[in-house]
Amino acid sequence: MSMNFSEFKRFLGAEPRSGDPEIQRARHSSPEFEQAAAEAELFETKLDRAVAVPAPAGLIEDILAISQQPATQPAGKKWLPMAMAAAVLIAVGAAGLTWNMSRGWDSVEEYVMEHYRHDGDKIINLADSSPTTDIQAVLTELNVEASPALAEIVGLIKYCRHQTARVYT
Repeated sequence: MSMNFSEFKRFLGAEPRSGDPEIQRARHSSPEFEQAAAEAELFETKLDRAVAVPAPAGLIEDILAISQQPATQPAGKKWLPMAMAAAVLIAVGAAGLTWNMSRGWDSVEEYVMEHYRHDGDKIINLADSSPTTDIQAVLTELNVEASPALAEIVGLIKYCRHQTARVYT
C-alpha cells in the first residue's frame, strides 16, 4: 500500500521516529517525503535538547530529607474542613437556585410584581425607550388604544420577558 504525502505528514506528526516498514519506505519514496522526514527529525532533535534538563545537584537527597520529616498533620486532614464547607455551600446554592427557578406564578400580576420587586427600578431606568410608547405604537397599527395603566403593565411585562430571554439564551 502506498501512502500519499498528506497521510505521511499526519503520521510524522504523530510518530516521527516510527520504525514501521511502510513509513520507512515512504520516507525514501520521493524528495518531498525525504525533506518532510528530515524536517520532522530536526524538530524532534530540538525537542530532545529542550527537555534534556539535568537535575539539580542534591535533588534526591533533598526529597529524601523532606519525606523523612514527621508530618504535623495528615495531608488530607488540613483540607477536610474547607472541602466540607464548600460542599455545603454548593448544596445550599443548588437547592436555592432550583427552588427559585421552579416557582410558578398564579397570575400575570404576581409575575410582574415579583420581577418589579426584584429589579423593577433598574429595569425601568435601563429601558431604551418608554415601554408604554412601544405598546401604544403597536396598538395604534391595529386601531386600538390601551389605557395608560394597562399600557404600563404590558410594557413592563414585555421588557421583563425580553430581559429574561436575553439572560437565558
